Amino acid sequence: DSLARHYDLATFIPTSEERRKKRGFDVPQVIFSCLTKNFGKNYTGKLIYRSRNTEPLYTMAAEERQNELSGCFTLFSKENIIGKRILLCDDIFTTGSTMQEAAQLLLKAGAKSVGVLAFCASKDNWN
Repeated sequence: DSLARHYDLATFIPTSEERRKKRGFDVPQVIFSCLTKNFGKNYTGKLIYRSRNTEPLYTMAAEERQNELSGCFTLFSKENIIGKRILLCDDIFTTGSTMQEAAQLLLKAGAKSVGVLAFCASKDNWN
């Protein structure tokens, strides 16, 4: 409930169409579907999509991840995010490259701010 007070919209990092078809579902969408209760219609997966498939990132170093992710996301509609505070959700936060790529796209398109929430993170990210 407190998250909904700090953000106007919540969305998730979209899985590639290829991986979604193979699995039968989108992992971040399933994990964070519980946010629909608090965000209601403001929880959406319709802000960004993967316009280019990427290789699996789990074996890549941080710089390789950034290169692989560069330009892989596209906005559905800029009008939906202008001036909004957006919560961006993903299943795993390893190096931050995926979140950074998506957040930069949203900010460049006019989002007021982008916060991130992950289900789990690499131990390297713990302080």
